[in-house]
Amino acid sequence: MTNPNHLAAPAHEVSARNGRANRFVAKLAVAGALLFGAQEATPSPAEAKIVPGVGIAGVKLFDGYGPVRSSIGYPDNLNAKGGKHYGTATWTYRKKPLEGFVKFIDINVHSIITRSKTQKTSKGIGPGSSYNATVRAYPDADYNYLGPDKANAVLTDTYKGEEVRTTFTFEDDRMVQAEVTELSDHINK
Repeated sequence: MTNPNHLAAPAHEVSARNGRANRFVAKLAVAGALLFGAQEATPSPAEAKIVPGVGIAGVKLFDGYGPVRSSIGYPDNLNAKGGKHYGTATWTYRKKPLEGFVKFIDINVHSIITRSKTQKTSKGIGPGSSYNATVRAYPDADYNYLGPDKANAVLTDTYKGEEVRTTFTFEDDRMVQAEVTELSDHINK
């Protein structure tokens, strides 16, 4: 029978190898942080939370049911009209991250609405932001007076070849909700 101890390396050799391995892992971690840190210059929808013309809380316009559930989970409430693969559905989320609604038309996201103060654009604008801060961040938006102490700011863009709109709604000088909506012809007919 062989002695298992003769296969083991002396303690000082194991320690030296572990030290080199730890230094290698540390250098690899620093390189990875630098690499991935450089990619964060353009925030993804999940990082920026509200991405005008694209989506909110990781949910994007034209997503299907599966990607929405993967991004923000199952809804607290579901209201549907029509059949399984046609018609409309509204998923209500009462908790973070969305605190709002996802509206579907024919199984694709048509509109995302949030009232969550944790949802902000890459410019730091979202529910809870002041009207003046929004004007400074988005000077090219169309600003509309809606009545005493009510207004909205509208950004129009194109996403996946479709016209889309981001609307910030204000009451008493504070944003109360943000909405990203697609404006396809079949919806407006």
